[in-house]
Amino acid sequence: MSFLHTNTLIEILRARLASLPLDPALEGGERLFQRVAVFGANGLAEAMKATFASEQRLAFIVPVGDAYTGERSRTVLFSQRSTSLVVLLADRAYNQVTAEAVVGGPNAIGILAMKDRVVDNLTEVAFATADLSFNPGEGEPLVIEPEQRSAGSLGRECWAQRFTIYAGEIRLAIP
Repeated sequence: MSFLHTNTLIEILRARLASLPLDPALEGGERLFQRVAVFGANGLAEAMKATFASEQRLAFIVPVGDAYTGERSRTVLFSQRSTSLVVLLADRAYNQVTAEAVVGGPNAIGILAMKDRVVDNLTEVAFATADLSFNPGEGEPLVIEPEQRSAGSLGRECWAQRFTIYAGEIRLAIP
């Protein structure tokens, strides 16, 4: 096996997130996320601010790094790679007085339910790519402030969930 390219991992994740249904009982219905996109860390805040008024449920994928482990014997070099990504989830709730954007309500699924659905799907449903596995790591809430804060606007509630993905291994013969 060789290393899976990071762009391949991101596309697999993007396609999986884009396919999730809002209501698991209605497979052909509305999607959980109205937008699934990939951003570098330096463009993420601007992307979130640009979507404040237009979209309710968002998933943004942010690559954060690779880690390699390896061993060398006299005749073989062995190396494994894991890739880390953060999935930033956001739900917009119009009622800023309640915590609908976090815990859900009649008009919003909430970032905690979105996070649980994403983690469950990525860890429990097999991928077509052999040996591909997503290991959830730390997750935490955060708030993205709007460009222009209006009265009663508390910002956009988000959840940043880190995943470490087994990205393959190589074995090279040392002459």
